Amino acid sequence: MKALFALAEAQRGTAPILTRQSRNPKRDSLCPPHRPGFNTEYTEALCELCVESFLDTEGIEPFWRGENLRGRRTIWPLVLTRVRYAFMLGILLCRAASFPVQTAGTSSANTVEAHVGRGYEDVQNQRFQEAIGEFQAALALNPGVVRVRYELAVCYFALRQFSQSRNEFKQVLQQEPGNRNAIYYLGRLDLMEEDFDSAVSMLASVAAQPPFPDTPFYLGLAYLKRGELQLADKWLSTAAEIRPHDFRVHEQLARVYQKSGRQEEAEKLYALSAQQWQTLRETRNQAIECDHALDTQALEKAQTVCDKLFDLTDPDKLTILGELYGRQGYYTQALKPLEIVASFSPDSFDLQYNLGLTYFHLKRYAEARAPLERAVRLRPDYFGSSALLGASLYALKDDPQAFDILSRAHRLKPQDKGTSNLLFKESEILAQEKCASREYVSCAGYWRKAAELGPTVAEVHRRLAEVYRFLGQTDEAARENEAAERLRGQDLTKK
Repeated sequence: MKALFALAEAQRGTAPILTRQSRNPKRDSLCPPHRPGFNTEYTEALCELCVESFLDTEGIEPFWRGENLRGRRTIWPLVLTRVRYAFMLGILLCRAASFPVQTAGTSSANTVEAHVGRGYEDVQNQRFQEAIGEFQAALALNPGVVRVRYELAVCYFALRQFSQSRNEFKQVLQQEPGNRNAIYYLGRLDLMEEDFDSAVSMLASVAAQPPFPDTPFYLGLAYLKRGELQLADKWLSTAAEIRPHDFRVHEQLARVYQKSGRQEEAEKLYALSAQQWQTLRETRNQAIECDHALDTQALEKAQTVCDKLFDLTDPDKLTILGELYGRQGYYTQALKPLEIVASFSPDSFDLQYNLGLTYFHLKRYAEARAPLERAVRLRPDYFGSSALLGASLYALKDDPQAFDILSRAHRLKPQDKGTSNLLFKESEILAQEKCASREYVSCAGYWRKAAELGPTVAEVHRRLAEVYRFLGQTDEAARENEAAERLRGQDLTKK
């Protein structure tokens, strides 16, 4: 994260008055040699297809969707393949180097926000078991946080621990009656357990305003299982309009036609489903070839291989292409495909986040702001998007907003020293602005925040003592002045 924040600091061009030098140059080295940003975990999903999952003709196996696993809705009807999902997990931000900032102790690391922040990071990197532990810890501190219980239920669902998942989703509904996402998942669970009446009841209750694009598919499948072919036809046809590239939809609709005696139409849909399956395999192969070319060839030559993925009619290919370029650090090349797909998917956290991250790497902070704001709105408890938005706002000198967002990021991950460092700088800047305008109460608040983040910086305590004297708080002024003198003496001794 430090390398990314360094871009924002360089853009700003001015440093606060109080500069802090590390006494450990080795710890101040930048991130490890891998490029920060897009997910660098080269998962098995890139090199093999999980045929069992894709060819689940009964449609019971959960189709791997990044948005659905985290409870978000996508407007463009994307068919999220395992290959695409390998690149949809966002970023592994580089490990922050050390700053001379006081990191949070046990108390702040054990807040609800800190547990939730770590849980979201675990989910983002498919560490669902670890995420469960963090969400459980957050709920132990505050059992009433519905969004956390929902995420816990989704993690159980992802790990196929369906009994635990059902229990948590039921509690979500008890705490928030009518929660459409929870109803959807309970309908899915009923379908898997062959309770088709309950599945139909659950899914039909949210079908008019579906929480996820594949809601009509599962409702149609439930009707098919119950033998109600006319309603199965209606909802699977709706699913085909929403998800025209999903081979599963056409395969199940072909079954409806076949059972209805419409053999010729069924054969056409079976053929279409097979063609879409083959297209999916070809996309997988093209992605592997592109990734290999980017690893082994000059960019200009690799682009001729990767151009096969630039298909304006296929959002999956565009997303993979953008994220392959981004993972390799070719952010200029990543930008166009990500811009196209993100423009049609404003509710996709992954796309908005990766677009914002790409702009950030290109030092286009004003353009990074909007997609990062959308990412933060979609997932307010994810540290990475809040940290990058805060850094962008810092670079743009929108200090009050930057302070608020960086404070949020710091609460989510108090041990991150890059965020702490930028928040310290913002506290300095705002404190000086408030003092200059003689708003001494606000000025004191910002200096107190700086002292909390940098308790060993003598100058911060000296400045805070001055403000307290202006406010007539002589005891506090004396205490801060004493701290400043003590720290200054310690610095002289070390020198």
